Amino acid sequence: MISELAIPLEPAEQVLLERIAFSVDALRAPGRFQANGDAVVQLVQTLYARGAIPKHRLSFFQDPEWNPSGRGVSIQQYFERNGTSGEAILRHGNFLTYLRYFLFGPELPAAIYKPFHKAVEECGMITSGDIKPLSDLARRLARTHGYSYSSADVFFQLALECGMDPDDAGYVRRSVQQIRS
Repeated sequence: MISELAIPLEPAEQVLLERIAFSVDALRAPGRFQANGDAVVQLVQTLYARGAIPKHRLSFFQDPEWNPSGRGVSIQQYFERNGTSGEAILRHGNFLTYLRYFLFGPELPAAIYKPFHKAVEECGMITSGDIKPLSDLARRLARTHGYSYSSADVFFQLALECGMDPDDAGYVRRSVQQIRS
């Protein structure tokens, strides 16, 4: 993970973060699941209250248009369709992946983030002519660093992190999906 993408935490939020286990296996100990859920709920509520989670990261979770593999359904709506809503979403073991993304951004090394970010910055305002070279770069970086087509969503997140809109980020995602194992 890239430390410069991590959101700054208040001291009380840092204490809550230290109480959270991100591994579902770690939650199997008696009472651990409940305690973990309590810490997650408290942390997310404080982050929401102060607007600390970047908008594009929240949109990835909450907005159907920002969920490229969702077929018109947001990730949050998937939870709700499966009978989990409100605070129960935050307590769900599968939410930990999204909490990690909220806090730290896409789970990619700096060796991928930095050259891609630099290329996006050099474009200035992204135009249709920039999409193919950026998508090709993402696919090349993914291959070079051993990522497969299954990592397409994290490259979508990378494109969002670099300021690309969901449509343009979708091209990056589809380019990475073209990688064959």
